[in-house]
Amino acid sequence: MEIGSLLTFLTYATQILMSFMMLYMLFIVIPRASVSAKRINEVLDAENQLQDPVKSVSMPKGPAELEFDQVSFRYAGAEEVALEGINFKVNAGQTLALIGGNGSGQASPPWST
Repeated sequence: MEIGSLLTFLTYATQILMSFMMLYMLFIVIPRASVSAKRINEVLDAENQLQDPVKSVSMPKGPAELEFDQVSFRYAGAEEVALEGINFKVNAGQTLALIGGNGSGQASPPWST
């Protein structure tokens, strides 16, 4: 077998193999996309549980600050504390950022529920 024929055979074999791999990926991606689309529709169809107050409360004038001193958070019905011993102070004009990997609890602070 000449080198040109071998190279042609390998190229076609690779293209056929890649086609099968893409078909296999479709069987994995389509069910995942279907489940994701279903969950997105559930979220979009959910009723808004937040109600606007009948009478709004005015904020006091002057600089504001937010301080957490030994704050802990536990999900409803959970046995263990999700966050514990949170301490920070944010003055007017400052920004607070919660940084961490996926699933590390940035969305767990009490002010996010």
